[in-house]
Amino acid sequence: MLAERMSAAAIRTSRAAGLTSRRRSVQVYALAQRGKPYRYGATGPRAFDCSGFVLASFRRVGLL
Repeated sequence: MLAERMSAAAIRTSRAAGLTSRRRSVQVYALAQRGKPYRYGATGPRAFDCSGFVLASFRRVGLL
């Protein structure tokens, strides 16, 4: 029983570490896009609209 709980905790920790890494990757990519113009319907890489920016950021790190 204790071993089962420990392995479940290890799995949660591993998943959290992977999520943190992806979250940081999204942040790094998003911050690198500062200064690019807003353009309605644009999804990058030269210009973005609001949802296109989020979509490009998530797609870049494999979340979509």
